[in-house]
Amino acid sequence: MTIYVDKPQFIKGSLLQGWCNMMISKDADLQKLHDFAESIGLRLRWLHSNERTPHYELPPSERKLAIKRGATVVGDIELVDKCFRGEVKMNEARKLALRAQKTLQQRREKE
Repeated sequence: MTIYVDKPQFIKGSLLQGWCNMMISKDADLQKLHDFAESIGLRLRWLHSNERTPHYELPPSERKLAIKRGATVVGDIELVDKCFRGEVKMNEARKLALRAQKTLQQRREKE
Protein backbone atom coordinates (compact mmCIF):
# COMPACT_ATOMS: atom_id res chain seq x y z
CA MET A 1 0.00 0.00 0.00
CA THR A 2 1.32 3.41 -0.93
CA ILE A 3 -0.13 6.80 -0.10
CA TYR A 4 0.57 9.47 -2.72
CA VAL A 5 0.45 13.25 -2.69
CA ASP A 6 0.80 15.34 -5.80
CA LYS A 7 2.50 18.68 -6.22
CA PRO A 8 0.88 21.71 -4.57
CA GLN A 9 -1.38 23.83 -6.75
CA PHE A 10 -0.98 27.60 -6.92
CA ILE A 11 -3.81 29.28 -8.80
CA LYS A 12 -4.11 33.04 -8.53
CA GLY A 13 -7.29 34.05 -6.75
CA SER A 14 -7.91 30.61 -5.27
CA LEU A 15 -8.35 30.24 -1.53
CA LEU A 16 -6.61 26.87 -1.71
CA GLN A 17 -3.05 28.07 -2.40
CA GLY A 18 -0.52 25.28 -2.03
CA TRP A 19 -3.11 22.55 -1.54
CA CYS A 20 -2.66 19.09 -3.05
CA ASN A 21 -4.44 15.76 -3.39
CA MET A 22 -3.77 12.66 -1.32
CA MET A 23 -4.72 9.27 -2.75
CA ILE A 24 -3.90 5.59 -2.31
CA SER A 25 -2.82 3.09 -4.95
CA LYS A 26 -5.79 1.76 -6.89
CA ASP A 27 -5.38 -1.83 -5.71
CA ALA A 28 -5.25 -0.92 -2.01
CA ASP A 29 -8.05 -0.94 0.54
CA LEU A 30 -9.54 2.55 0.96
CA GLN A 31 -9.67 2.03 4.72
CA LYS A 32 -5.88 2.39 4.74
CA LEU A 33 -6.26 5.84 3.16
CA HIS A 34 -8.80 6.80 5.83
CA ASP A 35 -6.53 5.52 8.61
CA PHE A 36 -3.58 7.49 7.22
CA ALA A 37 -5.73 10.60 6.82
CA GLU A 38 -6.91 10.31 10.40
CA SER A 39 -3.31 9.93 11.61
CA ILE A 40 -2.48 13.36 10.18
CA GLY A 41 -5.59 15.03 11.59
CA LEU A 42 -8.09 14.74 8.73
CA ARG A 43 -11.70 13.66 9.14
CA LEU A 44 -13.43 11.01 7.07
CA ARG A 45 -16.16 13.49 6.12
CA TRP A 46 -13.50 15.49 4.25
CA LEU A 47 -13.05 12.64 1.76
CA HIS A 48 -13.97 13.47 -1.82
CA SER A 49 -15.69 10.18 -2.47
CA ASN A 50 -15.70 10.12 -6.25
CA GLU A 51 -15.92 6.44 -7.24
CA ARG A 52 -12.89 6.55 -9.55
CA THR A 53 -10.73 9.01 -7.65
CA PRO A 54 -11.47 8.96 -3.91
CA HIS A 55 -9.10 11.45 -2.32
CA TYR A 56 -8.46 14.04 0.35
CA GLU A 57 -7.37 17.58 -0.38
CA LEU A 58 -4.52 18.68 1.86
CA PRO A 59 -3.44 22.15 2.91
CA PRO A 60 0.33 22.74 2.95
CA SER A 61 0.80 21.86 6.64
CA GLU A 62 -0.92 18.46 6.33
CA ARG A 63 0.95 17.78 3.06
CA LYS A 64 4.24 18.23 4.90
CA LEU A 65 3.06 15.93 7.68
CA ALA A 66 1.87 13.29 5.19
CA ILE A 67 5.28 13.30 3.51
CA LYS A 68 7.03 13.12 6.88
CA ARG A 69 4.90 10.07 7.73
CA GLY A 70 5.74 8.28 4.49
CA ALA A 71 3.52 9.56 1.67
CA THR A 72 5.21 9.51 -1.74
CA VAL A 73 5.30 12.69 -3.83
CA VAL A 74 4.35 12.17 -7.48
CA GLY A 75 3.40 14.28 -10.48
CA ASP A 76 -0.13 14.57 -11.85
CA ILE A 77 0.23 11.90 -14.54
CA GLU A 78 1.84 9.41 -12.19
CA LEU A 79 -0.89 10.06 -9.60
CA VAL A 80 -3.58 9.19 -12.15
CA ASP A 81 -1.67 6.12 -13.36
CA LYS A 82 -1.24 4.76 -9.85
CA CYS A 83 -4.54 5.73 -8.25
CA PHE A 84 -7.32 6.02 -10.84
CA ARG A 85 -9.90 3.31 -10.12
CA GLY A 86 -12.26 1.76 -12.60
CA GLU A 87 -12.24 0.51 -16.15
CA VAL A 88 -9.83 2.89 -17.78
CA LYS A 89 -6.77 2.12 -19.83
CA MET A 90 -3.52 3.74 -18.80
CA ASN A 91 -3.33 5.85 -21.95
CA GLU A 92 -6.81 7.17 -21.14
CA ALA A 93 -5.69 7.95 -17.59
CA ARG A 94 -2.71 9.87 -18.95
CA LYS A 95 -5.02 11.83 -21.26
CA LEU A 96 -7.18 12.78 -18.26
CA ALA A 97 -4.14 13.97 -16.33
CA LEU A 98 -2.81 15.92 -19.31
CA ARG A 99 -6.21 17.55 -19.78
CA ALA A 100 -6.22 18.58 -16.10
CA GLN A 101 -2.70 20.00 -16.46
CA LYS A 102 -3.72 21.94 -19.58
CA THR A 103 -6.77 23.39 -17.79
CA LEU A 104 -4.59 24.56 -14.88
CA GLN A 105 -2.09 26.09 -17.29
CA GLN A 106 -4.88 27.97 -19.09
CA ARG A 107 -6.24 29.30 -15.79
CA ARG A 108 -2.78 30.51 -14.81
CA GLU A 109 -2.29 32.24 -18.16
CA LYS A 110 -5.57 34.13 -17.75
CA GLU A 111 -4.49 35.52 -14.39
